[in-house]
Amino acid sequence: MNTRRPYYKSVASLGLETDTYSIPSGKKLRIMQIGGNAGSSPDTLVCIMYDQGGANEEIIFSTHGDGNPPIDRTLDGDTTLKIILDNDTASAESMGGYWNGQLG
Repeated sequence: MNTRRPYYKSVASLGLETDTYSIPSGKKLRIMQIGGNAGSSPDTLVCIMYDQGGANEEIIFSTHGDGNPPIDRTLDGDTTLKIILDNDTASAESMGGYWNGQLG
């Protein structure tokens, strides 16, 4: 099943917003596209993080204006995927990040 997880939010000056998606137990999530407009400026950041619990966090994608690189990554179920939007500017910004994948 194809799935898309967009996350768009107004992020306060020098603020951070996080959205989480729990991958169901027994399923796998294949990530095929990641990105967002928050990565188009050197003053904002979009980060996609795979949280396997505890201290086992892995950054899959993080950018300050570097574009949206190709990806093909399969993640195990019963874990969490996070989209983090970080605003380093002096004013609130409308920012976004997303991932596209297949849940199976």
